[in-house]
Amino acid sequence: MSLKELEQLEAEFKLTLPKEYKKALLQPFISKNNLEFELDLAELRRNNLEFRDTDPWEFPWSDQFWWIGADGAGGFYFIDCKHSECEVLYFDHEAPAENIQDREQLHPQSLEDFFTYLKESELEAERYKENLLNKINNRKWWQIWIPRKLPPWMED
Repeated sequence: MSLKELEQLEAEFKLTLPKEYKKALLQPFISKNNLEFELDLAELRRNNLEFRDTDPWEFPWSDQFWWIGADGAGGFYFIDCKHSECEVLYFDHEAPAENIQDREQLHPQSLEDFFTYLKESELEAERYKENLLNKINNRKWWQIWIPRKLPPWMED
């Protein structure tokens, strides 16, 4: 992704994305496999167009909102580009907020805190994978509960 592509995206959606967010897209600090922070330009465009066309989970979507990722279980992360502070908001479809004024239900956090959460969760996933690989490599023949290999979704 390039700065020019981001500028075209901003022009297409008629909004200004926060500088910190654009920097994170241009210089990714997490793997491309992380669902919670989307790095693919086509996916960002597709999801933001879709959310503008249909209110997700009946949440009143505004043109000033920008979808940035999903939790993989129906919830999603977004930013309010008109808000003075760049906050990441989380919409949990199991405990939905009625509207943007229902800030506490949207679990606001700073972009920096969100990025810290992403880094920590990625490190935790790496530790889990290393631990599982260690168990697989040291598996005894009678330890049938330990898999013989990594699940496909964990393979690189």
